[in-house]
Amino acid sequence: MSSGKFNKTINRPFEAILQIIDQLITLINNDTSSAISWRTVLNKALYPFGKLLVDQVPSLGPLLGPQIELDPSLNHQPNQHIQHLFISFFKSILNQQRPMIICLDDLQWADSESLLLIQELLKSASSNAWLIGTARSEDCGPSHPVTQMMDRLINPIIPDTVDEFLKSANQQHPLPNVVKITLSELSENTVSELIHDTLKTAQCTQDLSKLIFSKTHGNPFYIQQLIQSYLDQELLFLHEGDWTWDLTKMTHHHITDNVAEITITRFKELPQRCQTLLSQCACFGHSFNSSDIAACFETDTTDVDLNLQISAQKGFISQKLPGHYHFLHDKIQAAAYQSLRPDQTDDIHQQIIDFLCKRNTQSTRNEPNCLELFNTANHALQLSQKAQTHQRLLIIQILCDAGTQALKSMAMDKAST
Repeated sequence: MSSGKFNKTINRPFEAILQIIDQLITLINNDTSSAISWRTVLNKALYPFGKLLVDQVPSLGPLLGPQIELDPSLNHQPNQHIQHLFISFFKSILNQQRPMIICLDDLQWADSESLLLIQELLKSASSNAWLIGTARSEDCGPSHPVTQMMDRLINPIIPDTVDEFLKSANQQHPLPNVVKITLSELSENTVSELIHDTLKTAQCTQDLSKLIFSKTHGNPFYIQQLIQSYLDQELLFLHEGDWTWDLTKMTHHHITDNVAEITITRFKELPQRCQTLLSQCACFGHSFNSSDIAACFETDTTDVDLNLQISAQKGFISQKLPGHYHFLHDKIQAAAYQSLRPDQTDDIHQQIIDFLCKRNTQSTRNEPNCLELFNTANHALQLSQKAQTHQRLLIIQILCDAGTQALKSMAMDKAST
């Protein structure tokens, strides 16, 4: 299974799609016995535009080997190639007769190019592939691109007349294997089953489940946060190998009924060093790596990794690759960010600007990851009141470089912004 997440504050074209490709390449590279055969398969599928994808996913370069330079004229007609390129890549992966699940999270923040690509992938998907997309219904009204995409994919076309039938012949028809599932909050019975299965105890969990349901109203994220809070407070603990709890103390212990505030409360209970570090990371964005954080804030990398690991163990962040982390939920990132005073956020954004300006040398400005710096740079520049003129000019250069790369990635609307 491979997963990607769109982010409200990240405008990188095809962000989640590229995350998935990067994960797949990592899996392929880990299997050294089949790397040569994969190189042949992928080069055949991507020829002659392989360099377009290598520019976006640097980890693909060592696997594919040297790629032919593209005709500069292709930059003026990019949309003719991008969908074919991505679809060819995924088809070559799926044709190996291995089942695959692709998860795309937070589609409500997806760019238009990604949504078009998803539709094309659904049309050409094989029987051994599942594509799962998630979106928040409260963010997707009738006119939202995701809503309109789903309407085109699953709503049947029933023409009333022959003329309408002929007119609809050239229109997009629904796909039989596309299903929309609306998820509601968990019921009280489901929460009871969840708690019982999680604790695996001979004790009766009914009263505990009722207490948790009354405070969370069945929201899965809040359930996880509340249980973690009980663990932190040692109201839920292991005794002689079995989970036990004191319901009376849980009932009377001061834990807010507004479970949204539990995330902030739990954050404040972290060691001070972890709080400071996560607040700095929140200014970087949803995802970050320990080496950048250490370099930006002039901290020892070992110290950064140690405290990020503690934060991960407490359920605030997750690590997919060594040194690469992301916040487990938007509310966790928000809690970390909101813990800062306005003067602190300004200082941190200024430190980020200093870091980006030092990094923005001629040797690094053309790196494929400049798009990843775009959102951090843009956000920091807008919020910092202390940036000097020469720093603002350097940040503007980063934004221009990101726009140039957006053009190369064929994301025309992103490049124009």
